[in-house]
This record gives sequence, C-alpha cells and structure tokens, in this order.
Amino acid sequence: MAKNLVLIGFMGTGKSTAGRQCARILDRPFLDTDALLVERAGKPIPQIFAEDGEAAFRDWERRIVAEVASQGDKVISTGGGAMLNPDNARVIRASSCVVLLTAKTFAIMRRVGDRRNRPMLANVSDPYSHVVELGAKRSPFYELSADALVDTTDRPVDEVVQEILAWYEQITARQAHHEEV
Repeated sequence: MAKNLVLIGFMGTGKSTAGRQCARILDRPFLDTDALLVERAGKPIPQIFAEDGEAAFRDWERRIVAEVASQGDKVISTGGGAMLNPDNARVIRASSCVVLLTAKTFAIMRRVGDRRNRPMLANVSDPYSHVVELGAKRSPFYELSADALVDTTDRPVDEVVQEILAWYEQITARQAHHEEV
C-alpha cells in the first residue's frame, strides 16, 4: 500500500484545488476532510461552529482524520486547523507524505472570498490582521509535520501540482530506502 499524499496548511492556500489534481494524476481517490466532516455532520462548517462550537468541530475532525489517514493510497486535503491537534499530526505522519502549502496573506485574502463561510474569519473586524496572527500561531505546527513546503502565491495550479508531485516522488523514494536499510 502506497503512502498517502496529504496536503496541509492555512485556509486559502490551495489544498483542495491542488489535491484534486494530484489525485487525478496519481489515479487515486481524493478525500477532503472538511467535505467529509460536512457530509457526516449533515450541516455546513459555519453552522457546526455556531450550533455546536469549535470543540465539537475539532472532535469530528479528529475522527475523520484518523479514519482517512489509516487507509493508504489516497490524496488527502486537511482543514486549516487539523494539524494543531497532536493526535492528527501523529496519525498523518505515520501513514503519509505531508506537503505544506503556503501563500502570502494577500493571496489568502483574495482566495477566501466570502468570510461568512470561514468561521475563523466570520466575526473579526480586521480579517487581514487576523490571518497574519492566526497564520503565525499555526505555522510552527504545520512545519513540524511537513516533509516539504510549496508556496502557492501567484502560481498556476498546474505548476504547484507538479512541484507537489515531484516532492511526493522524492520523499516516498527516500522513505522506502530508509525502510529497506
């Protein structure tokens, strides 16, 4: 069973978009943990946050990450906060090649669009500053889990995908070599 390719990073860095294309090229299933969470919970993420709270959302997220990370042969896109949970980071690292997608704040703001669909931005007075602050807090968690980093700022998706796949090939080859030794 091949290692999963897992894309992590802040909201708006292109995890889902790039993940779908990587999955198509690798001929593997694509799983978006946020999409699975919405499907299983039966309501959109902003509604989960509003009605059940962030703790309930994070519990859903933890269960879904554990499930999908254990499957193998998948391309997985995680939610922006998934790697803050040490359990999520541990199960993902154990079964996957992890690529961190990053982007400059201006690019994230442009991609995020309607803030009402982003619970972490919905009720803040200065979304740009909040993205800077939240990104700085999350960055160490992302970096601890990542095998590679790809900046997606102002880059065509096809170019980003080719870089992700090049890293994936290199990292899985290196991991396979270490397992043989």
